[in-house]
Order: sequence, then structure tokens, then C-alpha cells
Amino acid sequence: MTEFSDATRSSNLYEPSSSSPHYNPVGIYIDIASAIIQLNGAPTIIERSAIETVEQKFERLKAAWLKGVATTSSLDRILQHPAYQDIIIMGPEVTPFILKDLEASPKPWFYALWKIEGVDPIPASAAGNLRRMTRAWLKWGGDAGRM
Repeated sequence: MTEFSDATRSSNLYEPSSSSPHYNPVGIYIDIASAIIQLNGAPTIIERSAIETVEQKFERLKAAWLKGVATTSSLDRILQHPAYQDIIIMGPEVTPFILKDLEASPKPWFYALWKIEGVDPIPASAAGNLRRMTRAWLKWGGDAGRM
């Protein structure tokens, strides 16, 4: 791995250095065309177009999930689908996208939101009522500043 002298590094670890390509302490080099990531001492080039934002990854996984469960009515299968589980693994940064999707069209996101956020704003009287459950989560999201 190419090392730059301390003089070329920024004192702030989150700012790029003054040299090009930019270097940061975790070994990620960034230039205009691609990102080069050091993996076990072997540089691997990843095209910038292959790097997903959180929203892009969410949308890709959501599409795979919806396609994968389109013909099932089993809630267990719907919630255990690998893409749904991958969305849960993304953690709290995906919550705004789930809430936005829930607002556009109710889907069984309640389990994912509960697993990610650790709260259940659905009152017992709303259990099983998709519209009321959706409203409860959207109210929670607004109140919590997550939308």
C-alpha cells in the first residue's frame, strides 16, 4: 500500500489529504473514475457506478423482496425472505426509506421497523388493521424525526 508522509495527510481524518489520489487512514483511495480499496494487500478496483447509496441499496433489496414474495401469502415467508432480512441488517439509516415506502403503499414493514428501531408504536387495538398500523408507524416516524 502506498504511504503518504504525515505532511500530506489532513489533521482531520475525515477530510481528504492534499495529495491526489486522496488517502484516508482506512486504506480507501478515491479518484474521479473509481475507488480503489485495499483488500488483504491486493488493490481491487470498484467502479463508482457500482457503489450504492443507502437508498439505492434499499430500493434494490425491496424490489428483490417484492419479486420474491409476489406469489406467497405466508407472512413467515414474506418476513424471512433474504432481501427483507438484508434490509433489517442495514439498521436505522434505512428507516426513513421504509417509512417513505410505507406512506406510499402499506406493506408488511412493521416487523422490520420493530427489529431496527426496537419500538412498537402500534396500540393493541390496531393490531391486524393494516391502515391503523401504518398510521401508527408514520406518526412515530414523524414524532421521532425519522421521516
